[in-house]
Amino acid sequence: MKKKRFKIDKMPTREPDFRIRYNRWFKPPYTLIVWDVKNKKEYCTNHFDFDNCVIQMKYKNSIKQEKECGSKVILLVWRKRRRKQ
Repeated sequence: MKKKRFKIDKMPTREPDFRIRYNRWFKPPYTLIVWDVKNKKEYCTNHFDFDNCVIQMKYKNSIKQEKECGSKVILLVWRKRRRKQ
């Protein structure tokens, strides 16, 4: 099977607004952990709805906070900035 790479045109270079991970040790339904980078707050949820954003998935993350709960995949979420008119 051939690996396919997706082209990333305009990936933000700034710190993500949110980091989302799955914690396998928590009991359902609250197994998603959302880290609000700007406000430095973490909360557990069963869903995360967000419009107008860019999402990047990272595998084998090296962030200690996510690694401690056994998370290997992390979603980085950026809000899309409004353009000045």
